[in-house]
Amino acid sequence: MGNSLHTRIAKRRKELKLTQKEVGEFIGVSDVSVGKWEKGESSPKGKNLKALAEKLQCSMDWIIHGGNQDTNFSGSSKKIPLITLKDANKKDIDTHIYWETCADVGLNAYAIQVYESRIVNFTDKAIIIVDPDEKPQQGDIVVARIKGTVEAVIKKLVFDGPNTYLDSLNSTYKPIEINDRCSILGVVKRVEVEL
Repeated sequence: MGNSLHTRIAKRRKELKLTQKEVGEFIGVSDVSVGKWEKGESSPKGKNLKALAEKLQCSMDWIIHGGNQDTNFSGSSKKIPLITLKDANKKDIDTHIYWETCADVGLNAYAIQVYESRIVNFTDKAIIIVDPDEKPQQGDIVVARIKGTVEAVIKKLVFDGPNTYLDSLNSTYKPIEINDRCSILGVVKRVEVEL
């Protein structure tokens, strides 16, 4: 039993003093389905998982994998522009595609779909939620623009004495020193995956 998907769902529902019926009505499934999730007889997927995370005020990742509960969860969803790394590298972003997220981010936030296998910490087609209004801190994962490149990059911000670097999430790439050729576009607040 322990800390499995079904025990996390049941525990979180009880913490919020919700019934299986209330959770099911919000999602659009029966209370029997919610009961099966809590018993481990089936698992929520896709839109049901997303709605369950919203109702339980937690992230989909926490439901699936556990760990620390996501403190970047706002409890209410919002639509933010969904762009590419090429779009992020441009000064003006124009898109008609949006991503719905419950992340606690500012008004200028946007989402980027990650296709690059070289970014080893993210699964293919992961969606990263970026907040350009968040002040970058040591160890944050950031999106950055480097002059002369087509795409923005996703790197870890490292302060080393007087120097500041963008460290690759893949050890085969060398760190990039931040200078006048490089600017940070935003802090990655969350990683979301559509199943």
